[in-house]
Parts: sequence; structure tokens; C-alpha cells
Amino acid sequence: QEVLKNWDAIKRQEKGQNSVSDTLRQVPTALPALMYAQKLQSRARKGGLSLASIQSPMEEMEQAMQQLGKGEQTEQALGRLLFAAALQAGEQGLSAEEALTYEARRFVEKFEELENIAPAPLSQLSSQEQARLWQETGSTVCKTDQQAEA
Repeated sequence: QEVLKNWDAIKRQEKGQNSVSDTLRQVPTALPALMYAQKLQSRARKGGLSLASIQSPMEEMEQAMQQLGKGEQTEQALGRLLFAAALQAGEQGLSAEEALTYEARRFVEKFEELENIAPAPLSQLSSQEQARLWQETGSTVCKTDQQAEA
């Protein structure tokens, strides 16, 4: 632990980073947003800030969801929601970027299944019929990832 602290201090000194804020500013903004958020959070954590103890990520997400539900400051509220979700993921040792990519792939597979079982083009079905068919699509695990693991 002490060795890592010293190593980080040496690296910061070599890069001319005199504060944790300097290290935060060095995180590449070109990273995907969730990865960028988790990188910032990780560096802040290494700098001694316990983000989760300031405010629970779950509470932050709940407050942001309430704002979104009311249509208040929607872009800022969505940003807070995503930042808090990335923090919660990091607290659990998960990559928010990988989790969202997985879920996006699962969505594509589920949508494909929906199209295959639909009796007509989706645009011709009522929203109730679409919802019923969506529930019938059972993809809970991303097949693409299962194939990659095999």
C-alpha cells in the first residue's frame, strides 16, 4: 500500500502534477464518458476522497431520477444519474462502460427476437401489442457474449 502511494507520488512529480486536481485534469476527455467518469472517480479515490461516503451513489441516482421525472434540469440530472451509476459500478469493482456495452448488445438481440416473433412490422403494432411481445422475448443473457466465452 505504501509502495503504491510512493509510486503514485513519484509519477505525479514526474508529470508536474502538484495536486489531485492536476491528476484529474490529465484524464483524457476523449475517453468514452462512462470510462472517463470512472477514471476521474478512481483518481479522486486515490487522492483520498471517499465519494461514496459524501453521498450514497444510490441516493444520488434516486434524486436525479426524481428530477428527470419532473422534467427539471434534464441534461444535468441525467449526467448526475450516469455519474452516480458509474460510481456505484466502481464501488462494486465493475466497469460501467463494459456493463453498458453488454446491455446494448442484449438490447439488439432482444429487438431482433421481437422482430422475428412479431406478426407484422413493429410500426403497425399497437404499443400494447409491442409491450406484450417484448415480454415474450426472454433474452436475459447476451448470446454474443456466451458465444465469445465458448
